Amino acid sequence: MTSRIEQETIVCFNEAESSADIETFNGVLTRKLARLSETRPGEVTEITDAFRKRDGAVRYTFPKKWLRINPSRLLSDEEKERRRMNAQNMHRK
Repeated sequence: MTSRIEQETIVCFNEAESSADIETFNGVLTRKLARLSETRPGEVTEITDAFRKRDGAVRYTFPKKWLRINPSRLLSDEEKERRRMNAQNMHRK
């Protein structure tokens, strides 16, 4: 069994190709990628070898354009307080 620290998620791509590879032990990603490979087989393909699958990892290829870095919005203290008050008001209704 692979230790938790060794259970990485690795995304690889290069500038020449339009696809990326992902290797992961993450359960949420594994299930999502499996569903996508069923519903969008022309775009998402499992390429896991038998050794890695036995180890618990899966590997898929998918369109590189799907990659995103999506940081959360920075809110001012005033905006946080306004949202907190709105949420409290919604619970009271």
